[in-house]
Amino acid sequence: MLSSARLLLWFRATALLLQVVLGDKVNDCGGKPAEIVFVLDSSSSIYPEDYAEQIRFVRDVVDIFDIGEDKMRVGAIAFSDDVHPQFDLGSNLDKDSLVAAVDNIKNYGGGTHTDKALKYLRKVALSDDNVRPGVPKIGIVLTDGLSNTPDRTKEEAYLAREEGIIMFVVGIGWGVDEDELAAIGSEPKENFILQIDDFFSLSSIKDKLAIKACKAEEQLKPIHPAVTEISEVIKEACGGKPADVVFALDTSTSIYMEDYHKQLQFVKDVVDMFDVGQDKTRVGLLTFSDDAYPQFSLTSFQSKPALQDAIMNVTYTGGNTFTDLALKFMRETAFQPSNDRPDAVRIGIILTDGLSHDTKATVKQAALTRRNINLFVIGIGPQVDKQELDAIASEPMEEYRFTTDDFDALQSIKKKLAIKACAVEVKPEIMADQSYGGDCLTMAPTDLVFGVDSARFGEATTWHILKFINNLMMSFSIGSEATRVAIVTTSCSQQNDISLSDHFSKTEFQHQLMDFEKGDYSDLMRKVRMSGFSGDKGARNSAAKITLLFLSDQPTDKIALERELKRAKFLGIKVFAIGFGVGLEKELLIELFGEDFGQYFIAADSVTKLEDIHGHLIDMLCGGFIPDFGSVRLAREINLFT
Repeated sequence: MLSSARLLLWFRATALLLQVVLGDKVNDCGGKPAEIVFVLDSSSSIYPEDYAEQIRFVRDVVDIFDIGEDKMRVGAIAFSDDVHPQFDLGSNLDKDSLVAAVDNIKNYGGGTHTDKALKYLRKVALSDDNVRPGVPKIGIVLTDGLSNTPDRTKEEAYLAREEGIIMFVVGIGWGVDEDELAAIGSEPKENFILQIDDFFSLSSIKDKLAIKACKAEEQLKPIHPAVTEISEVIKEACGGKPADVVFALDTSTSIYMEDYHKQLQFVKDVVDMFDVGQDKTRVGLLTFSDDAYPQFSLTSFQSKPALQDAIMNVTYTGGNTFTDLALKFMRETAFQPSNDRPDAVRIGIILTDGLSHDTKATVKQAALTRRNINLFVIGIGPQVDKQELDAIASEPMEEYRFTTDDFDALQSIKKKLAIKACAVEVKPEIMADQSYGGDCLTMAPTDLVFGVDSARFGEATTWHILKFINNLMMSFSIGSEATRVAIVTTSCSQQNDISLSDHFSKTEFQHQLMDFEKGDYSDLMRKVRMSGFSGDKGARNSAAKITLLFLSDQPTDKIALERELKRAKFLGIKVFAIGFGVGLEKELLIELFGEDFGQYFIAADSVTKLEDIHGHLIDMLCGGFIPDFGSVRLAREINLFT
């Protein structure tokens, strides 16, 4: 047995050792400001007791930090199928409230969309608007498995690091992917990646992670990632898929010759990151001022050195800024069918330093070009019109629109542009309607529900209708604040329906449409009225409500349909209909829609001829709605078209 003297000596030695360890934490963290956001995996693969261990771990780590308005601030987000923000950096500025907030973090279940969480971390949680200038930005990701979209996760992690976020990642259990962890963590990897066997082992690394977070900046690699790593990230994002890229460069008189050469160097540097070749990435280029001036086409150069030489020899013209002519040339000539590769992504990149000469024409040409081409726009300097840039860029605008303070700053976005260009997907081919002169850009916020009797029509007819709906929606501004679209079918369940809250962009709507299946019979109009426009499906009280029915023959119960139409009208739903085939009688249309049924009903010769009425239908839907100016893009386009 130890004597009392020896026991006292042992306690003193132990206390001294703890002081050394804990003293490091206090000395390294105490008073040092940092912005730290925890990114917590909340997928279904994590059992409730394991999730509780994850929360306990976060609480123990933040308990080590020195929390305060001028010290460390902490936020948290959870992720599964989507991002679930828990609390932001400014919400809990004392330790007691912060620990309480951590204890209240919810568990959601679902998939593992790490990419969405990283995007939110970059765009919102640690954005410039939400952090203190000059204070380290730190993201700490905890996950137990491979993400659902590894390529997008790697891309978002790279973009986060490029924007100065120091990334830690904790991989838990056997299901994690080491390559993905390496793609998330900052450099050098050994300082920013921690792996453990299970959730109960988290407690063994809490002190280690806390100290690493306090020393985050000191542990960073002093130089940027090597060019080879950047190339690997871009290669991963591109995935070997072919792309056709056309640059349109502003050569107006407002650009000095020195700045013009910086613009050319930027294009050369971006192209240097592409895998150029006949079956890979092809590049074309045009300039614009008083007119559009083609420099070389997509088929002109198949080798990167020759292409880069051609870029640096593009001549300066001077003149006005007719951006609309550049967009028109890009759509009609640069991407003409003879140059087209159906499997290639079509990308247009516009660089400009100011407001276009004819803004109305520019917005209209951009809307037409976006149908088949992914449009990036880069506004350079203080004279650009940001609303015009928003009206040019594809959706989501924040992913396709860039601004820089001057031409020197172009170099700061070249890698980001290259990665984003590689990440875009092929747009579906849109059939042009020769009788129609423009897009429907003037509608107020509107909830639009299509009613499709899939049980009666059969699979082939339903497919033609869905294809028509897809093409029709290319003429609308789809978004959470603009037009929301739903499809209600004759399915006994709602499994195959698309609700107003399921998508907030054209791309998301198209993806859901591709997965659409025909349903079984029920009372379609009643379902549209009661389910399609319900608040829990995304309907908005302030939005106009429109439904579009597809009719092929006489209704089985005319009185019941007429009653449902009256009920819909009473609820403020405006009902339009498309008829095809020979089974519909004029008397029926008068009974259903009134003597002026021509304002609400349009006939097609057959289901395969629906595209013939595309323009007429858009005019019908757009007419009679007074727009508001809630959306930036809608506001800009409405002002210019009316």
